[in-house]
Amino acid sequence: MKNSVISWCFSFVCMIFIICFSVITTVNFKGIYKSDIDRYHLDSYVGVDKETLIKNYDVLIEYQSIFFNGELELPDFPMSKEGKIHFAEVKVIFEIVQYICIISGITSITGLIYYIKKKEFFIFKKIAMVSFFVPLGIGIIAGIFFNQAFVLFHKVVFNNNYWIFDATTDPIISVLPQEFFMHSFFMIIGIIVFLSLLSYGVYRWLLNKEIAN
Repeated sequence: MKNSVISWCFSFVCMIFIICFSVITTVNFKGIYKSDIDRYHLDSYVGVDKETLIKNYDVLIEYQSIFFNGELELPDFPMSKEGKIHFAEVKVIFEIVQYICIISGITSITGLIYYIKKKEFFIFKKIAMVSFFVPLGIGIIAGIFFNQAFVLFHKVVFNNNYWIFDATTDPIISVLPQEFFMHSFFMIIGIIVFLSLLSYGVYRWLLNKEIAN
């Protein structure tokens, strides 16, 4: 019973790593934004070309890294005081996600090495189950009611209304449409599902390999 509880707790740690890893991968993947620029003609909203939008987006993403120190300065977009405060708050959240990813990742790798050495391959099945059904269930609900979930998330996470941008003072919001965040959200869910299925595949492979031996 004790070992079962420990293994389920460890599976949740692995799930946290998978979620954080998926978020970080998506945030640093620029393909979605490049595609959305063309899909929604974002360059026409603020009168700058695609290359300029991507350059400013790169600055914004680099700012979110735990390795970046300093204030956010977009080279081609003015920002209000409230806008800078909001992005600073977002940076704190992403930094927490990155630190959690590192800690949970080290814990996950260490634990998996232990379980593999003990030939307790079932742990990969548990990780697959937890990582698949929990995030997917939340993802489906949030996907169906994305607008409401988007607003609720900001109201819960932030203790101010600085996330409600005014395009006249913070024109950057005009080229960061809600659809972009929705596409990023779907990519996060997609990566989580893929890694969950991969974990189950590893479980089947190790089990068959052990049976064959």
